Amino acid sequence: MKIAPGNAQHQGKRKEQQDSLGFSDFADTRFVRHGGVMAALTDGMGGMAHGKQSSHTALQGMLESYMSKRPDEAIIDALYKAIICANGRASSVPDGAFAGTTMAACVIHSSSLYWICAGDSRIYLLRNGALTQINTDHTYENELMKEFGAGDMTKEEIYNNPGRFALTSYLGLPELKAIDRNVRPYPLSEGDSVILCSDGLYNSLTTPEIKESITQDPQASAERLVQKAISKQRPNQDNTSAAVLSCQRTGKMSFLSKFIKKLTSLIIAALMFSGIITSGASGDTLPVKRMKDSTVRIIDFYNGKLIGSGSGFVIGDGYYVVTNWHVVECIEKGCEPKVAVGFDDVRDVKVVRHSETKDIAILNLSRRLDKPSVELMLSDKVEDAHTVYAIGFPGAADYGMDKATFLEPKISRGIISAKVTTPERVRMYQTDATINPGNSGGPMFNDKGYVIGINSLKIVKKDVQGIGWAIQVDELVPELRMAGVEYSEGAIEVSPPEQTPQPEQTETPAPIQSPTPTPALSPANKTPAPTPANKTPLAPQRAAAPNANPDNKTNYMMVSAVGIGAIAIVIISLLLMKRRKGVVPVNTPPAPAMQGSPQRPLLIGISGEYAGAKIPLLTEQVVIGRDPRKSNLVFTRSSDMISAMHCKVGYDIPTKSFYIEDCGSKNGTFLRSGQRLPENKKYYVGAGSDFYLSDHINMFELGFER
Repeated sequence: MKIAPGNAQHQGKRKEQQDSLGFSDFADTRFVRHGGVMAALTDGMGGMAHGKQSSHTALQGMLESYMSKRPDEAIIDALYKAIICANGRASSVPDGAFAGTTMAACVIHSSSLYWICAGDSRIYLLRNGALTQINTDHTYENELMKEFGAGDMTKEEIYNNPGRFALTSYLGLPELKAIDRNVRPYPLSEGDSVILCSDGLYNSLTTPEIKESITQDPQASAERLVQKAISKQRPNQDNTSAAVLSCQRTGKMSFLSKFIKKLTSLIIAALMFSGIITSGASGDTLPVKRMKDSTVRIIDFYNGKLIGSGSGFVIGDGYYVVTNWHVVECIEKGCEPKVAVGFDDVRDVKVVRHSETKDIAILNLSRRLDKPSVELMLSDKVEDAHTVYAIGFPGAADYGMDKATFLEPKISRGIISAKVTTPERVRMYQTDATINPGNSGGPMFNDKGYVIGINSLKIVKKDVQGIGWAIQVDELVPELRMAGVEYSEGAIEVSPPEQTPQPEQTETPAPIQSPTPTPALSPANKTPAPTPANKTPLAPQRAAAPNANPDNKTNYMMVSAVGIGAIAIVIISLLLMKRRKGVVPVNTPPAPAMQGSPQRPLLIGISGEYAGAKIPLLTEQVVIGRDPRKSNLVFTRSSDMISAMHCKVGYDIPTKSFYIEDCGSKNGTFLRSGQRLPENKKYYVGAGSDFYLSDHINMFELGFER
């Protein structure tokens, strides 16, 4: 889905323009991948001195603060920080004069809408001809309406109150009294339009007038809104501003693509109806072995001693493992996390991305794991009471057992009790599946073998049992995208919840010690959907008379389905032959010839701590350093030679060039030739270039994966 912006303003009959509006940098593709695009609008309070300055500086503060968002920072957190920054800017006026402004800001990221507001500037959503105000006005009238709801006032008394339009919250106060924002992403669809406007616009236009002004051209829509408001010639017309974000299609399917897609659906439906293929695995074909094989044990060493362990699961091409951040966060104190594949095969890992808020970490291994990667299933296909399986390595299960069980994943079964959200707005599943210390970071599978969550927490209270939490994979997906890690999602629908689910546990809960929720070192992994069991070929049989065999109808269906498939193949072949003769669908350019071009740009470790590591550069720049709060490729061993934030490395898609930027490091960043790179300036190089940090011990190469 493509987001297109538009905006327009008019001073009206006021002495100066005190409205301000602006957008984030839509062309900054690296930022857009994790921060989306922002639109913001402010309306300086005309009754206060410096209203224009307050409006302008607040807008600047909002945009600048949000554009400094870290890739691992949640959008709602970045928005909150931005409005606090904007409030500080709004109150910074000369001579201690009073100043104030409204604020309405929104972000669109991955087809989801986020907003944050203070004051009476509005945000509308136009969808399928329906216009809805999605934020709340901070006016005294709304406070009075609460009294009306309690029966303490009449509507007539409210409408006759001269102060009903006074603002109850705005920017410029020593401390914001109230803000309005959504706590969960609001899903958007193609064809939606998001409109931000000041009161000078919505006080001049009716709802039908606003709706009829909006088209798929956002710039024309914004101009039409403002022109229509000004044309009313209202006495003392206020400043009028509008910003429009249009959710547009990225492209149209060709006729042939639509035809094939529809025909394929019909064939699959016919085959499913005939019983030749099924919609998914039944409970009898739960891929337990694959689920267990994709779960790994993570162990933490400090000065050569084992200090803790957790769980994780394999994802992508076998070079990556997902776990909880709290499983490996000891790297900040010098520990070394490893993945235990066997007693004689313990592999080093590097944290390539983490989110402390979400409690997610993505690890990169120096050698590929010969284990199956999981498939993910998002929360829209998960319902309460669905059966789930928590897999991992609970520490309590090791006690008194043969050492061979140390690397044997343990399974517990339960159900989804509820979908919940933490105070930090992280989406979780509450479950009664047993989650004990040691399970953290492991996978939670559904009954089709897909990972739906990352087991993370449990309640530890003497009189409470069966309450634990897993992070929804919806929180993991954006982290994988930003780390450049490939993943696959399950396509098979989840079966309806069981009528009378019976939780089953295969391990003894760990001793309960304290009355607060604590990290539980638990699993959250998914595996690909099981394939239908192979059918034994039928031996030749004499044809039965109609209705003599109960399977006769099925046989006819099978023959019909095969016939449909054959006809489809003939039609598609004819269409493809027609295309080869030069008939190409309109607006569908011929596919470019394959030239064996590189698949993706990589940062490759040659020597030192990251020797053998391959870190993708396509989606986000890599920041190398010792401080995990500032860097996403962290040197875990203590070294004065590497600065806390040493350098940045990335790939510029438009120029198809790599770049290295030294971050003012103490000991410098060098090309292999010994040339020291300038500080805080991008230095562009080609594929095959080598560079090192401080000395030749920590050498990297920039190149492509073919």
